[in-house]
Amino acid sequence: MKEVPLVAALVLALLAGSSAPGGPERFSEWVSAEERMLGAREADLPVTREVAVDGTVLGLADLALLRAKVSPALAAELRGAFAAALDLARDVGPGDTFHIRYAETRTPRGAAIARRLLWAEFRTTGKGSVAVHRFRGRDQVERLWFANGTSTRAPALRMPLDAVVVSSRFGVRPDPFEQAAAASARTASTASLKRRGPTKAAASADAVPRITVDTPLSVLLGEEPSPAAAKTAPRGLCPSCLHMGIDLLAPAGTPIHAAADGVVAGAAPNGPYGNWVRLEHAGGLVTVYGHLRDFADGIRPGRKVVRGDIIGLVGSTGHSTGAHLHFELHKDGRAVDPLASPAFKPERLHGPELDRFRRQIAQSLAQRDVRSSPP
Repeated sequence: MKEVPLVAALVLALLAGSSAPGGPERFSEWVSAEERMLGAREADLPVTREVAVDGTVLGLADLALLRAKVSPALAAELRGAFAAALDLARDVGPGDTFHIRYAETRTPRGAAIARRLLWAEFRTTGKGSVAVHRFRGRDQVERLWFANGTSTRAPALRMPLDAVVVSSRFGVRPDPFEQAAAASARTASTASLKRRGPTKAAASADAVPRITVDTPLSVLLGEEPSPAAAKTAPRGLCPSCLHMGIDLLAPAGTPIHAAADGVVAGAAPNGPYGNWVRLEHAGGLVTVYGHLRDFADGIRPGRKVVRGDIIGLVGSTGHSTGAHLHFELHKDGRAVDPLASPAFKPERLHGPELDRFRRQIAQSLAQRDVRSSPP
């Protein structure tokens, strides 16, 4: 029998009128048939419900999640969501507890076809309480956020070293070779004066030990470089110039990681940079790595890299006074300060959006407390 839509049945009944044979009765039959068909179709639709689980870790977090009947896919989503703040394998141990709430979609026959994390909290001994919540922001996209309003998504870029110690910042600075030469010259001059004893010039209150290397300090003091010093002193790129990146202190041989997915645009010895790698990334971003001791296998122009890939090892090649990594960030062809770049910082909620997020958290916590309170 051909299905008659409910709206069409209503129109036909109105046209037929109450005087038509069987008009009202026939209309009622059509409505009932339509309702039965709608009910049958609804019975065939998947059903979504919210599920909450609580648990205590006895040994490993993964085993505790398994005992709580958390699916492998949902457990993987949990690990990814907490990764920036909590390593479930390392930071969650015996005695720690968790609460997880997720949306589960099942077929009419009861088979689960999808699970989506709504929010979760781990209460740990070492790192306290860490929670993530799914929230729809102004862009109308649902994402997971930490309870302080910081996105769980990793920033666009990561630092190239796992442990970051900044020894020199972005900006104008004296050349380090010039500084080293000046310090060496002052030490040598002082030692020579001590061996010879004080002279008339040195005894004068206005006397200054002669510096025989052409450095910014010697220029300020009005000294002229000696011909021998001019030939033998190490020379920098400029007495005072723009340091277009930051220097990260690390022992020689420390692995260097790609800051983001990208393509190798250059990998070769490159003058003052020494062994040098240049990576091009999406969004007009370029990262540069200098003074490498060695290149990683396969790092050559045209090679694609993934965020976190090892591209080389820390060294002291080129214009360098010691083992470190020179790291640059360029945006649309211009060098920018990596430490000030938003590309290294996670997204955050602000203002009314943050207030709305906090209200949602309060409602979730209240819902959990009601569920867990004794009858």
